Amino acid sequence: MAHDDDQGLFRLIISSILAVHRTEPRFERLMLHASLEGHELAVMHRNQIMASIGVRFHEYIERRQKCGALRDGDPRSIIFAVVGMAQFYGMQKYMYQCLEPLPSDEEITGAFTAILMDGMRSTKKKGKC
Repeated sequence: MAHDDDQGLFRLIISSILAVHRTEPRFERLMLHASLEGHELAVMHRNQIMASIGVRFHEYIERRQKCGALRDGDPRSIIFAVVGMAQFYGMQKYMYQCLEPLPSDEEITGAFTAILMDGMRSTKKKGKC
């Protein structure tokens, strides 16, 4: 974030989410179950993540939008896109153990990052960031 490396940040977030799914699939299943059952544990976990990472990511996106580096739009939607792609892929590969051959985590991280950057990159520049 300090270097305004949008692509690097998206890549880091995606690869971190996939690493958790790969190394802690039981924890991800527990959080999914707790969430589906309305258990307080899931809410507490989500709030901790949002308090520590989500708020900073939201502020980063707003800052990068103001200087024209990222396309205008609701920062929450961007966060859902970044996290959602990685979460869904991680669930398919590690939780549900998809039987069809899937790309490696590194390959899918590159693909998702490219999709995000192509969709998020602003077509206009407002000035130096």
